[in-house]
Amino acid sequence: MSVHNVQESVLLYFKEGSSDKVYSATLEDVNESYLVNFSYGRRGKPMKSGTKTPAPIPYEQAKRAYDNLVKEKMAKGYVLDENVAPFVGSVKGPERTNYLPQLLNPIELNDLPEALTRARGELALQLKHDGERRIVVVTQDEIYGSNRKGLRVQLPTDVVEALRTVIYGISQQRLVLDTEDMGSHLVIFDVLEWDEDLTSKSFLQRAAYLNQLRGLDSSLAQFLYVDIPTFYRDMYDIVNFIQQAEAHNAEGVVLRDPAAPYTAGRPNSWGPCLKLKFYATATCIVESVHPTKSSIGLEMVDHTKGPGPRGQEQIHTVKVGNCTVPPNYTLPKVGDLVEIKYLYAYRGGALYQPQYKGIRQDVEITAANIGQLKFKE
Repeated sequence: MSVHNVQESVLLYFKEGSSDKVYSATLEDVNESYLVNFSYGRRGKPMKSGTKTPAPIPYEQAKRAYDNLVKEKMAKGYVLDENVAPFVGSVKGPERTNYLPQLLNPIELNDLPEALTRARGELALQLKHDGERRIVVVTQDEIYGSNRKGLRVQLPTDVVEALRTVIYGISQQRLVLDTEDMGSHLVIFDVLEWDEDLTSKSFLQRAAYLNQLRGLDSSLAQFLYVDIPTFYRDMYDIVNFIQQAEAHNAEGVVLRDPAAPYTAGRPNSWGPCLKLKFYATATCIVESVHPTKSSIGLEMVDHTKGPGPRGQEQIHTVKVGNCTVPPNYTLPKVGDLVEIKYLYAYRGGALYQPQYKGIRQDVEITAANIGQLKFKE
């Protein structure tokens, strides 16, 4: 038997603005099995504790979980030395930028009247896209992206070349755009700088710059899509826009206060920038339970594959991704039927943004039919 007398620990720090946080992780030897535990909190305050391993597991699995946990935190900007800031490279994390995005608070359909009232009787509507948030900085000398954590990231080569064409085409020195990186192209939905800082201006004023961008060379459209907002005062028009977006399997709709400036971060509630997402639910089968995480693999029944050998009835299942189980839920077992909330499904792939809603004991396995899914158009 292989014996590991191992105990590892690390203390990580994160400082930014008013944030001053500490995170510790430990790999603990428990009678030749191992636990991965962690604690976190603001410096000088009581720490909250948790574990990645509800029960002791073999060393190799625990070590992998411990290393992944540390890498995940360092990728988010935590560092080993509290006096050292993150910088470019894989050891201490990526480079920080000066840009953080304006984040959206969720609302439901029945919140629309209050949203319209809070925006003084007019809302700007755009589609919500399902890529990765990017604030994009474009100058004559360099072009780069900043993710939602304010960390510098690369952009696709074709997108960079298209942006370079734009900056020379409009004869400006500096553009800062709020976008969604869709992999093959950017969706541009706000302009934060146009040689001058525009964030103190209203969204209605900033939208005029979006119109200027849309008028550029049409050959760039496959790499740069400009989402021009529509401004509505009538609730009938707002609901019609939302219904049309849902009918085309959009992720959701963004609603903005046309008079509001651009403010980084997310208010505790409401705010000038809101999102209405279109969710569906599905019954799934628990295909697997992760040994070190509160995560389950999901599968569904595919009746399109027909009967089994010699016409015998046989259940064919298809994997549809993984889902995190929140800490306030009991972890289900393999074979359990569970209810999952999701935005849509990829054909031949996984559910997008799945949310665990609990075990279903009131239905049979036939309820987990893949035919019920709402697929991305």
